Amino acid sequence: MTKNNQGRLPGTDGGIPELEQLGFEYAALRDKRMQVGKEEVELKKKCLAAMKRHKREHYIYGDLEIMVVPGEEKLKVRSNKQSEDADE
Repeated sequence: MTKNNQGRLPGTDGGIPELEQLGFEYAALRDKRMQVGKEEVELKKKCLAAMKRHKREHYIYGDLEIMVVPGEEKLKVRSNKQSEDADE
């Protein structure tokens, strides 16, 4: 049996399948979000390095705007294709 399908120990109450399923779904989604967060941090580092390489603090092209926040290792990225800012 897999972890999700293990039988109950004698003398223990039965579980609530709906809660177990929702709990596993939540944990899987949370783990995906954590992975995306790590990928976002790596892209931020690459973007900051590229901005420094090109000696830019502000870059606009088409629908894209990238700004280095003065005094911080922080980016602000806006795209007219997106409805909100992506701040770090």
